[in-house]
Amino acid sequence: MINTIFIWSDHWWVDAKKQLIEYLEEEYPQIKAINKWVDTTKSVDFPDIAREVCFEVLKVKNSIWFLICGTGQWMNIAAGKVNGIIPTLIHHPFVAKMAAAHNNFNVACFWAREWLFDNFKEYVDLLLTTKFQWSKTPKNEKEENYQRRVDKMTSIKYMNNLKIETPY
Repeated sequence: MINTIFIWSDHWWVDAKKQLIEYLEEEYPQIKAINKWVDTTKSVDFPDIAREVCFEVLKVKNSIWFLICGTGQWMNIAAGKVNGIIPTLIHHPFVAKMAAAHNNFNVACFWAREWLFDNFKEYVDLLLTTKFQWSKTPKNEKEENYQRRVDKMTSIKYMNNLKIETPY
């Protein structure tokens, strides 16, 4: 069960982060919503933020991160480079539901370029209320298909010394 949500936004989305924290405090009082880093209008380097975010998630049990930036793409890519992190890029209700139900995410990156707060409330509600699912085999034996896949994803380490021939 999630008991802590750390929230970060880049310099463009400080107001959006404040709205989100207020919503969480009102609708999910049992979850501690923590505003991380000083609100600033100065540009930041998101790979640095993503690295710190990921280490925090791995240290604090039952915690997740919500990251808000323009597209969410680069935060999602940067977070995905840390072993043990399962990032998801949230841009649609179905994606939010599946991130919780099948992927057991721990970092949610929101694209905020077209900020509509009602959409974000729906995404957050789906992320926080959808349970991680187990699936069954055709023999009706309980099998941890999604957990097995999550374990495989988190075991892949970023290998910067790997030489790969690219077709371009």
